[in-house]
Amino acid sequence: MYGPHTLSGYQQEYTRIAVALAKGLTVPPGPPPRNLSDQQFNFMPPMLADVHPLGKPYGSVIENPKASYNVGDVVSVVFQGANPRNNLMTGSTFLTVERFNLSSNTWSVVLTDANWETRMYWERVEVAESHITITWEITSDISPGTYRIRHFGYSKNNPLFDETTPYEGATGKFTVN
Repeated sequence: MYGPHTLSGYQQEYTRIAVALAKGLTVPPGPPPRNLSDQQFNFMPPMLADVHPLGKPYGSVIENPKASYNVGDVVSVVFQGANPRNNLMTGSTFLTVERFNLSSNTWSVVLTDANWETRMYWERVEVAESHITITWEITSDISPGTYRIRHFGYSKNNPLFDETTPYEGATGKFTVN
């Protein structure tokens, strides 16, 4: 809403919501906002193609984590990756921090790129090669155990087509004390 009556409109709606809140009444949510994602302009230059060195496919670990860490440490790993603009992973994630469950012999996701403790940095190397650095600041609420970090992405291998191919990679195991 924008125009000469914007302030009046906001005052009217906030008054209605405040009165309902004070009286303990339920306020109907109203209509959902329209999805305009297919109508957005993109001013970024097109992504032509990704490459990786021979013998290091997408998802390969370039720098593995150390063997063990303590609370307060920062884990840093580097993956052979592709341009994150190939797929923005909307509704998904570029990374997971996973803890190994001994009783079920499975990995469980503890954190994703939506958590404040994790960061992902993309770096263009040479002309079309990409390195993905993932960091994780270990906070006091993390349980001791065996962990790994996984990275997910999409590569674009042909500059003539918009086809992308999913890839993923995982670090070796490390412990948090």
